[in-house]
Amino acid sequence: MIAALPIMLIVLASFVIWIVALVDVVRRQFLDSTTKLVWVLVIVLAHTLGAIIYLIIGRRQGTLSA
Repeated sequence: MIAALPIMLIVLASFVIWIVALVDVVRRQFLDSTTKLVWVLVIVLAHTLGAIIYLIIGRRQGTLSA
């Protein structure tokens, strides 16, 4: 059980990063709705890797809505 703890923490961190990226992309305004749709698909289909790519690259493309 204790040996599985690091793996569970990695999975939990991965899930949290995924949720944060998904919420962020939904809250941001982009130049067009296609960009938002593409980022949502990248995050959903590529899961943690897609979320990390969005947080590094895609976040700069949008602005937070009021």
